[in-house]
Amino acid sequence: MNIAIILAAGNSTRLKGKSPKQLLNLGGKPVSFYSLDVFQQHPSVDSIVVVTKPELFSAFSKLVKKYHLSKVSAIIAGGASRQVSVFNALAFLDPSVHHSDIVLIHDAARPFITKQIIEDNIRVAKKKAAVETAISCADTISVSKNGKTISNVLDRRELFHAQTPQSFAFGLILKAHQKALLENWDNITDDAQLVLRFGHEVALVEGTKVNFKITTREDFDLAKQIVLKRNKH
Repeated sequence: MNIAIILAAGNSTRLKGKSPKQLLNLGGKPVSFYSLDVFQQHPSVDSIVVVTKPELFSAFSKLVKKYHLSKVSAIIAGGASRQVSVFNALAFLDPSVHHSDIVLIHDAARPFITKQIIEDNIRVAKKKAAVETAISCADTISVSKNGKTISNVLDRRELFHAQTPQSFAFGLILKAHQKALLENWDNITDDAQLVLRFGHEVALVEGTKVNFKITTREDFDLAKQIVLKRNKH
């Protein structure tokens, strides 16, 4: 079984919209609709769990009903951090899934996920148990320890921009999160990093430039242009 966990519990502090960015109007539909619909339409995805704030349960329930997102099996509460939100979803799923099942963890604020990315995540996760979606870094990255002068220049051939989904065998990601909770791991920014710290290799699959996360007003404006262009075709 392949289960998508859609993270939609962020605070949208940098976007400063009237509504949470997960529900902002993007081309006549909420931002979260776009990624949910791709997972809904993908034949290899069996179930979807939405993680959001309790105060948004009603809005997401209406979204699911309006757009006939029948694969959404649950809408559950997130936590104060991404790590807690993912763990809440894993704990919710634990009684009903097998440890070899695949979970695909995706940001609702990345509306332009593709069918191919999902397909690649499932295929590689079944072989390697852990996979991160990423694109190669086209820019030179400089390191500054004081914010004023450059202390190092990194080799961009070794650098990748991480995206989501990040996909795992359920048993692996659950054990990694349980250990992180038990040992109070901090400064963990995503699940691939957590699994690496747990001691398991993480494979890469290729993402796309348009699979970006809506974080700023500029990101949202770009997303509007993409949707407008797609609607014209």
